[in-house]
Amino acid sequence: MASSVRNSELENRTQRSKLSVAHRPHWVGIGQGLYLGYRKGAKGGAWIARYYLEKGKYATGKLGKADDHQDANDLDVLNYFEAQERARTFANQQAKLVTGGGSDKSFTVAEATKKYLEWFKVHRKSYSRTLQAVNQ
Repeated sequence: MASSVRNSELENRTQRSKLSVAHRPHWVGIGQGLYLGYRKGAKGGAWIARYYLEKGKYATGKLGKADDHQDANDLDVLNYFEAQERARTFANQQAKLVTGGGSDKSFTVAEATKKYLEWFKVHRKSYSRTLQAVNQ
């Protein structure tokens, strides 16, 4: 596990509340070619990852909401340190895609369905109806 990068401006919600609302994220480098961004909106902030691919190109992805108005749950609301871990996972996925290691030929439809249902149970309300449809 990589060590966490400290940043007094983004680490806690009190310091983040002092930042101005802006579309442009506040970036902090957390690894080679990897940046964690905080974009502050009028109703709270969001964590974003940016990973350098090659030839001046970056992959970016939204990691989750910031814990500005509610406690972090490590699912969709993240604190600063959880967002760093999620950014590292994002970077690893992007690196695998670039090197061709992103596809796993042993991944079956049943495994994909199982993973989807696990995600669906956490993020959606109609899990039981969806489970019935899958099992038909």
